[in-house]
Amino acid sequence: MKNKKITIMVFLLFIALFFSFNAHAWYMPLDEVKEGMTGYGRTVFKGTEVESFPVEIKGIIQQGYDRQLILIKTGGEKIEEIGGVASGMSGSPVYLEDRIIGAIAYGWTLSDHRIALVTPIEAMQKIWDEKEYWAREEPDLSGYPGLQAIPVRTPLLASGLSGRAADMLQEAMDEYDIKVMSGPAARRDGEAVPLKPGSAVAVDLMRGDMGAAFVGTVTYRNANQVLAFGHPIFHQGAVDFFMSDAYVHEIIPSLNFPFKLASSQELKGRIGQDRDAGIAGQVGEYPKLIPVNISVRDTDRELTNRASFQVVQHERLLNSLVGSAVLQILDETLDRIGMGTARATIDITGKPLPDHKLTRENLYFSTNDVAVATLFELQQLIYILTANPYQKIDIYNIRLQVEVEQKNTMAYVQKVELNDNPVYPGDEVTATVILRPYRDEFIRKEITFTIPEDMPPGRASIVISGGPPWQPPVPEEDEEMDYPYEDFQNLLQSYIERPRNNQLVVEIYPAYRYPRHYLEPEELEEEPEVEGEEPQPEETLPPEPEEVEMREIIDTEFYLDGIWSGEIEIQDPNDDSNEE
Repeated sequence: MKNKKITIMVFLLFIALFFSFNAHAWYMPLDEVKEGMTGYGRTVFKGTEVESFPVEIKGIIQQGYDRQLILIKTGGEKIEEIGGVASGMSGSPVYLEDRIIGAIAYGWTLSDHRIALVTPIEAMQKIWDEKEYWAREEPDLSGYPGLQAIPVRTPLLASGLSGRAADMLQEAMDEYDIKVMSGPAARRDGEAVPLKPGSAVAVDLMRGDMGAAFVGTVTYRNANQVLAFGHPIFHQGAVDFFMSDAYVHEIIPSLNFPFKLASSQELKGRIGQDRDAGIAGQVGEYPKLIPVNISVRDTDRELTNRASFQVVQHERLLNSLVGSAVLQILDETLDRIGMGTARATIDITGKPLPDHKLTRENLYFSTNDVAVATLFELQQLIYILTANPYQKIDIYNIRLQVEVEQKNTMAYVQKVELNDNPVYPGDEVTATVILRPYRDEFIRKEITFTIPEDMPPGRASIVISGGPPWQPPVPEEDEEMDYPYEDFQNLLQSYIERPRNNQLVVEIYPAYRYPRHYLEPEELEEEPEVEGEEPQPEETLPPEPEEVEMREIIDTEFYLDGIWSGEIEIQDPNDDSNEE
């Protein structure tokens, strides 16, 4: 019995020692990595096949109080052929004694691209445990005088975008120091391959007729959990991006930095973490997405183009992704930049929108760039939905239908003629609005509006204008957002109820409420103080403008501009002296 107990204890001790010895069997801890050791890395040089290349350890670089990177030199026929480590190889696993030590993550521009820096696998593992993970700044490395180490990441490869549409996307990416480059479209008929260490992996922001993706390399996979890149993309922590396998068409040599030209393929899952040590994803789980459908018709050429794609639900990137795609399809359809009139319908479904849907129709005009003019309200609406300070809006779908003609529909509100009859509260008033169309004869448009029953007698101001543009509040630099609305619904209602560009707006104010936004700037200047004269008490000053007494909106076939203001006298119905 005693011998049996001893045997069991020895067996348990052996098991403990075995697991202790093998706890790091699949990876080599950083303290075991020594200068001069040789091993290999794995990546895709072309197609989807994972290949190996030799690696030599050159040392350990200390960064900050608790951060180390491994300096390596790569080699081999393929590395020499492409000129060294290329953008898109970020995440390529590096092995010593068949144990992974980390992922290629950083290199130097305009230098020997065979030299690179590896993010240790121990740091990358912590991405799976947010509580243990500390996001830190990207390294400031000075291993080579005058050179700066940068992440070995591909540019954002944009497919289906070119010219100023790509420029629009680039402007948004400048904030993150990310370069946008033209890339190949997604391969929909390519052979799907499993994601494994060394596989090419794409992080898509947009998929479909237009695409935008980063391409890197898988570092490690544990069941359905994937680690990749070895450096951040945007460094935003929790994210929700598409994750696809990728096909490498070619590695393009460059003195600045070679890069992989690659296409996204089959959607594999989602990227959920974007951290300093890399990105983490889950195979089989998929991100929230927003389907976008665009239809543009050039009525002069009887040509219609349509595009559909999916974008990630990212509040800061959504406007630039959708905007650049819409501008691309407008430019492709019109095949010109210039004057025109566009009629557009915007439909956005989401929660918590009224009835889960928001629809806005309008007419747009520009003398020099009708495509950009057409984007105006779409981008305003997306801004309101994504940047409002009241509540998060989940967008389910965006649809845009546009018809464009090369015609100038601008008309200016030149003058207004009012009838001379006495005007009483409740009366219907007839006015003739004289519109001046572009290079055409004046048009006299008769309109009618009703004086409110409770309108106070006396002098009143009347303003007739084209629908004024509505601007959502945008803070100046270093200023806090200031929204004068009670809640999101109030903000959205104020936008939806704004006049369209082809509508006349008739407003009446009692004289003391004359709307300040119609006054000329010089009229708003304060009167200079006179020495020895007491300032006028604040309570005796005219009150600030309040709600308009009357507002009516009248449709026209023109894109309107201009404003006319005048005065009318509202008669007192109880004053017998007004009767003849």
